Amino acid sequence: MKENQTRWGLAGILLGLSVMLRLFRVDMSFWMDEIITITQFVPKPWLKIITEVPYPNNHILYTLLAKLCILIFGESEWSARLPAVLFGSITPPIFYLLLRKRFSDIVAFSSGLFLALNYWSVWFSQDARGYSAFILLSFLSSWLFLEYLENGARKIRIAYILVSVLCVWFYLYALFLSGAQLLYALNRLRRKRIKSLMLIPVFVSALLGISIYIPGLPQLWRYAQSADKMSALHPVNLLFFKDLLFMLAGTRKLGSTLFFVIIALPGLFYLLEKERGLIVINLLAAFGIILFSAIFHFFIYPRFLSFLLPMFALAVGLCVKLPGWIFYARSIRLSKALSYLLMSVMVLLLIPGLVNYYAFGKQGFKDSAEYLRAYQQDKQLICYGIICDELRYYYKGAFEEKSEKGELTREMIQGRRIISRQLDWRKSHFEMVQKFCYAEKIWRSSGYKENTLILYNCQ
Repeated sequence: MKENQTRWGLAGILLGLSVMLRLFRVDMSFWMDEIITITQFVPKPWLKIITEVPYPNNHILYTLLAKLCILIFGESEWSARLPAVLFGSITPPIFYLLLRKRFSDIVAFSSGLFLALNYWSVWFSQDARGYSAFILLSFLSSWLFLEYLENGARKIRIAYILVSVLCVWFYLYALFLSGAQLLYALNRLRRKRIKSLMLIPVFVSALLGISIYIPGLPQLWRYAQSADKMSALHPVNLLFFKDLLFMLAGTRKLGSTLFFVIIALPGLFYLLEKERGLIVINLLAAFGIILFSAIFHFFIYPRFLSFLLPMFALAVGLCVKLPGWIFYARSIRLSKALSYLLMSVMVLLLIPGLVNYYAFGKQGFKDSAEYLRAYQQDKQLICYGIICDELRYYYKGAFEEKSEKGELTREMIQGRRIISRQLDWRKSHFEMVQKFCYAEKIWRSSGYKENTLILYNCQ
């Protein structure tokens, strides 16, 4: 009874903390991809949401849930994000309850706590997109898959298929996880560790998962052949891997990121020995996404690999075992004290990322719209780049739209203001604006620097 009380008490702490952090400032401004979801996908009829996938931004199952929430509660930031909040809130306690079956309570709790406090985990839980569900369901899929290979129980098999299908319906790239599971199962079959019939659930889950995308595959193929893939802006390069480590560590500070990577390494080696399947499947899926993006010149963001967050959280959580590995049984009290000290340091290093997230938000469309309504006169504003449609969601005032391919002259900008993302500027235009204008207002983002909005005054 005491053990049950401890288990559910710690799970309750993680749930309460996760709910609190994910409800706080849940009404902050939508960012670009959320506005695309709300304006381009949610308003469509139910059937068209499923059958029309012009580009990968339509996370089909999430769009359906967001549409349902908006119909019930009205259109707002919190209603569109409600499904993400629910999935994101239950992930840390579920993570803890599963891990404690194979690890100690302190390891499981530390891992769940890292996942609860990681600001990117909070971001995805307040994002009207399918990533928070993707994080939870991808972990459950691999966990159930490995459990199924061990005992072949019918209930686990059914649960694995259901979870895996839902995961793909939330996010198409979950198919790479199914592919990684298949490769792992084939290797087990080659070594005669499992029977060939055990491969059937993997094929069934993959086929059912892709089934919902079949009507939209021609559109996705045309998009893949177009020049709008943004592959030149977001290719597989060193910057991508740097941002990936920042995301996993839940911080934008290089020092904190290196600390988490260093303390995670012993945990990763431990998992390679004790839980090899979980590591191999996650790394194979990540490698598949990276290789696919590199070969077909697709753009790639770290969030496409957000399913790695639970594995990294577990590796970090295992750091509390380091004192025990070092001192063995010679000083149990010292080992416990150092374990709690490491957990405290982990929490302290995660808090600045959360503070930064709540302070700057995702992208300043709402705040910039309020500023423009207060200080901007009609027909004196130029919107430059690809943010103009998104800006209209919050700012209904008049402005002239200019793409980065359009021409800008000194006469055009004189006496006007220009709102843009710095990433969108053509070099010659940016040099001209730097010479004749000044940055009147900057709305920074807690995410990528490209989300920063800048208002230039060319009076």
